Parts: sequence; C-alpha cells; structure tokens
Amino acid sequence: MMTFENRFRLLNSKNKHWKKFQPFWTVGNILFVFVFLVPTMLQVPDQEQARQMVFSFSHQPTTSSFRLIRIVLTLKNSGSRGIMLNQLFLITLLAPIVTFAAEGSVYAAGQILCDEKPYAYQPVRIYEKNYVLADELWMETLTDKNGNFSMKVSGTDLISITPYVYIPIFCKTVLSLGRRCSRSAMQLNIPSEYVSETHFADKMFDIGVVDLDDNYYTERSGLGWITLGMFTPTVECRDY
Repeated sequence: MMTFENRFRLLNSKNKHWKKFQPFWTVGNILFVFVFLVPTMLQVPDQEQARQMVFSFSHQPTTSSFRLIRIVLTLKNSGSRGIMLNQLFLITLLAPIVTFAAEGSVYAAGQILCDEKPYAYQPVRIYEKNYVLADELWMETLTDKNGNFSMKVSGTDLISITPYVYIPIFCKTVLSLGRRCSRSAMQLNIPSEYVSETHFADKMFDIGVVDLDDNYYTERSGLGWITLGMFTPTVECRDY
C-alpha cells in the first residue's frame, strides 16, 4: 500500500518542473523548523533522542518531516521541557544549513583547440555558482594530447545546482619574466536538463569542438551577469 509520504516522493521525482519550486520548498522547510521542530524539541525529555531527531531530519528531511509532525501531535499535551535553550538554539541554527542542500551531478566533455591545434594538457574546471559567496570548485582536470576532456562530478548547494564549465585561456600567451597569464576565460553554464538529481550523472553535456583563437562565446550568471563580468576575475597567472 502506497502511503501519502511515498506518493509525495513519487510526485516530486516525476515532476519535471520541480526545480522551479525549490526556493518555495526551502522557505517551507525553514518554516517547518520553527513551527514543528522547535516545539517538538522543547517537549522531548531525552536529549539523546532530541539529537537523533535532528540527525534524522537533516539527512532525510521528507521522511522525518512526517515523523516529526506525528511526534508533535503525540506530545501535544505534554508539559515536559528536557533540552536547554542554548542547545536548542544551536540545533535550530544548524539544522536548516544541513537540511536544505540540493544534490546534483554533472557530466561534461568536449574538445578544445588553439588556432586549430589541440589545446593539450591545459586546465578545465567545473564550478558551482554561488550567488553571494565565492563560486565552489567541484573538479579540475587537464585536457589530453588531443585537447579532449571528460569530467564527472557531484556536489551540493543550498537551494539549486547551477554548475558551469570554466576554461582559462592560455592560448597564444607567452612566458615573460617567469610568468604566463591567461588572456581571459571561457565560462559555459551547464543547462539544468543536464544536471542529474542523484550522485550519478546520466546525461553528457557536450560542448563540442571549441577553438579558443576564435571569437569564443562565454556566459555569466549572478553578479557576473549583472555587471557584465566587470567584477568577475578571469585572468590567472602561472610560472610555466
């Protein structure tokens, strides 16, 4: 027999437009913490049980949400107070940070050229876009002798997964006074349909063949998009 909880999960997994509602889901979870979790913690006499509840809620928020609602109803008339306020404050502060993390994985590949020649043994990265803090590096690799690269990686973010491929452009640069600096960088945002909601990427985002000597196309997002890249650093230097 399929329970309401299982039907709720099934609906979420089949809804292709679920990502559009993730911010609302996050706000709902925050309200849940203060409306249900806090009163429940105040009514649980056993502190170890309280910690187990938070651990369970942090790792399985959907399942634990229903469980905590039932506990709140069970303890509705209880007057017991078994957890100190300072512990409650820390738990309430940390629970949303752990709980409201979106998971995702990506698979990106392609070939990079420099003036029609392989852009060999050069760095390619996948970052996760953070709209307030610095973007998070998920993975870095080097192209092979033919300029090909292939990257599979998974990670988490607070609300939604918005990764991008980042390629520093050292094409046609020279070593001067022991330093070689990139001319710029290419950023290609990975479309949401190529982001899997599990730890195993099931679709490949193929950037095709890109020649960095051409008028390459680059994308920005967040503050980089608003300021047209003005405050987004794209130049890096190395000693080789």
